[in-house]
Amino acid sequence: NYYSAANVERSFVVTCADSVVVNSTADSGYRTLRGAVANVCVGGTVSFAAALDNQTIALSSGQIAITKTVTIDGPGAAKLAVSGGGASRIFAGSAGIPITIDGLTLRDGYTNGYDGGGAIYAAGPLTVTASSFVSNTVASAGDSDRGGGAVSFAGNDQYTIVVSDTSFLSNTAFYAGGALYVENGTLDLDNSTLSGNVAAGFG
Repeated sequence: NYYSAANVERSFVVTCADSVVVNSTADSGYRTLRGAVANVCVGGTVSFAAALDNQTIALSSGQIAITKTVTIDGPGAAKLAVSGGGASRIFAGSAGIPITIDGLTLRDGYTNGYDGGGAIYAAGPLTVTASSFVSNTVASAGDSDRGGGAVSFAGNDQYTIVVSDTSFLSNTAFYAGGALYVENGTLDLDNSTLSGNVAAGFG
């Protein structure tokens, strides 16, 4: 018997993992931070192997897009850093997507984009705990009026940014909000330190 290719049916099962453990500081591959964020299930958790303690994950392929609800559970801000290398933002969230980040240092993020946010751009609920933002930058693109050297939120009034036990150190914004810029949302800031943050315009 002969069968034409048109009569052959194939099915593919797309799987994800509820939890992915990052075990490499590289910027490509399943067990990297970028790969883990891409492959974790909606509502899942990205965590980090103890072998990464006292290391830095350096991004070399631009910002990491977050397109689904995710928790990024670090080992502690003093133990692990993620760096944009002064060349790219670190995380960019999609509209309406909740993001939770705990126990990480986010440093040396950079953008000159209109939406701002040197380390994080969020357009949905954002929760940050026990973390640190260091030396992130929003530069001028000529017509940019956004800011948030570390974090920029430009969503709507339904969403809240909750930040606790977190430090913002030496972040810079071209326009407004050396540390944080919040437009059309609510900021709940608790037990956190802001020091040495600079904005050329406001805040």
